[in-house]
Amino acid sequence: MIQTAQAPEPTIDRMPPFPHRSPAAHRRSAFTIIELLVIISIIMLLLSISMPSIGKSKENARRLKCMTNSRSQVQACDAYSVNNKDYFPPSNGPAQENWTYSFDIRASADPAPKRPMGIGLTLAQNLFNHEPSALHCPSLDTTTASPTNYHSMDLTVTNWWNSVGASWWKDPAYANFRITIGYSYRAPSWFNSSAGNRPKYIRVGPMAPTFVVNADILDPRFGVRWHHRDGYNFTRMDESTAWRPDPNLSIEAMATPGAPVDGRYNAGQEDAIWRRFEEGS
Repeated sequence: MIQTAQAPEPTIDRMPPFPHRSPAAHRRSAFTIIELLVIISIIMLLLSISMPSIGKSKENARRLKCMTNSRSQVQACDAYSVNNKDYFPPSNGPAQENWTYSFDIRASADPAPKRPMGIGLTLAQNLFNHEPSALHCPSLDTTTASPTNYHSMDLTVTNWWNSVGASWWKDPAYANFRITIGYSYRAPSWFNSSAGNRPKYIRVGPMAPTFVVNADILDPRFGVRWHHRDGYNFTRMDESTAWRPDPNLSIEAMATPGAPVDGRYNAGQEDAIWRRFEEGS
């Protein structure tokens, strides 16, 4: 019988057995509570250092958005003037010839049906080609504790002044409600129509290009503290925008002497405040 050679059996390389580790070695490889607390403390310290810069970056972004919003409103007013003999939208109606607020877009004093006014006229004529959020300063504090809470874009709960937010401009359910926004439009109102030495309406041409039309001052008695905190955005007749620093609340100080009622300050104060923007002083 012929015997065939058998192939050798394949060998398998085996890993050496995992070395046994003593419980003491396990204990040495883990973090102690003290080490974890130190690491957490370092992380918290780094976060506390970086948070102010992060917050400032967010506010700078909101400030730029606000500036764009203000410019878009003046652009809409320019478009309105093309078909209205160069006049910007009036901010008062027959029932309130001598009285209005600069942040109303639907008349607060007119009986029903309430009519659009100021920036509201550009919405009514489809000249404002932006979302309602562009009528709202992104830095504006509209929490219930804020005196500017009724400028909330989405406000649906009416109040004693019977106003709602700009989001409900086209909602027929709120057709007879006053609507307020988060910007101030410089146009005839209680203080303008009561001052005989000034033009009654804003008109392209007679007004200088540096004439300031729009700003986020709201009621100056509680303005800057409730949005950018250290200054204001404003837009001129030529649609250029700028930032007016006011870290010391000097504009609010100008508006409060004599305890003006209901946010209406006299013509002299109003002129001086707008000149602050125009002169940069």
